[in-house]
Amino acid sequence: MLGIRHWLWVVGLIPLVLAACGGSDEATPYEDLLRLVPDTPEMRSDLFMNDYALFRGLFDGPLPGPEASEQELEEYYAYLPQLGWTDGQFDVVALQGPFLSDGFGEFRALVYEHRNQYLDFDIRNEDQTLTAGLPAMQLEIMRGRFDPEATGRALSACSGECVPPDAQEEYRGVTFYSWGEDYAIDLKIKMAAPPAFDQLGRGGRIAVLDDYVIRTLGTGDMRSAIDASLGGVRSLADVEEYRLMAKGMSEMGAYGVFMTDQTQQFDRTAQGVCERFSSVRRDCGEIRAELLNFGPLLRPYQTYAAGVGQDSDGGFTAVVMVHEDASAAKENADLLRRRIEDGGWIDAVSWTEYIDPHRMAISAEGRVLKAKLRPNPGDPPFVWRALRDILPLLLHESPN
Repeated sequence: MLGIRHWLWVVGLIPLVLAACGGSDEATPYEDLLRLVPDTPEMRSDLFMNDYALFRGLFDGPLPGPEASEQELEEYYAYLPQLGWTDGQFDVVALQGPFLSDGFGEFRALVYEHRNQYLDFDIRNEDQTLTAGLPAMQLEIMRGRFDPEATGRALSACSGECVPPDAQEEYRGVTFYSWGEDYAIDLKIKMAAPPAFDQLGRGGRIAVLDDYVIRTLGTGDMRSAIDASLGGVRSLADVEEYRLMAKGMSEMGAYGVFMTDQTQQFDRTAQGVCERFSSVRRDCGEIRAELLNFGPLLRPYQTYAAGVGQDSDGGFTAVVMVHEDASAAKENADLLRRRIEDGGWIDAVSWTEYIDPHRMAISAEGRVLKAKLRPNPGDPPFVWRALRDILPLLLHESPN
């Protein structure tokens, strides 16, 4: 039977997706990227970002030039996901980008081969990436240095295995290319139809601009993203809670981030944990009791973000929580500290097995709580992606 602790590492592999997009000089990369994300419940619920430029600086990862050999580029692709720690089976803090730039997943070799040849860009052109929304209607954004005219020429010369776009459209001065029907899945195609078709055989819509690339699975979604980028509709940059999370993550130096408004309210989270551990035949009542007994519940908060970063003291998990007011943030700073020091996870697994209580930094400023949670010596950072789906470190009582 698969033990609880092994499950924790497995769920830590849930893809993440992570990024930032250009704007004013005052805004951080993550804040800038939010300007291209329409404010919808789906986008608020699941948003992942990567800052490859920050990652390269932290880990001295040289960016291959345009004349790099195939081997040099392959080595760069292989280097990016690695943080220097693995449990022998999983790279628990690896980066993973959206389909259009993903050099890290199952299809890394195909992505590497096709992107530059047929779209005239690849991961070398990218500084940040973002994935937001439900898998069936995902928005992807890559920020960096692109050449729309070069992409147009590459697609005009598309032949052989390359599948040319069905249409080229313009919306509010932005050109985008279309492959297939909106959201259509064709498992016979999958990744065998470059450059646009993904692992589910969805072609989607691609817009290439000087500073960023946008991919959606439907025409309406592409127009909404363009509207957001031009200020025509409300974006997540207009949502104070998301702006505060983005700012906090950048200030702490997180190079991989997720954000959500699906907080760890006790009843909903307990039900989710029960469902996920049904395969190991845990009694749901027993799980609920353990969750209640392992440390104090936090006060309600509005949104939270988690990420992974690196500084002079080593790797860390970053957490940002936004509250209704400063009083709740200050109270939760103390409760989170107590929860880590005295509480734990089901099967009597203490949080201090994952987090060094002597090296954590938790503070509240205004409505925002920020925490740097460091591992015990010799361990990797806490499995930050699992906070989104299963690890109830931020478990809070139900709102009144």
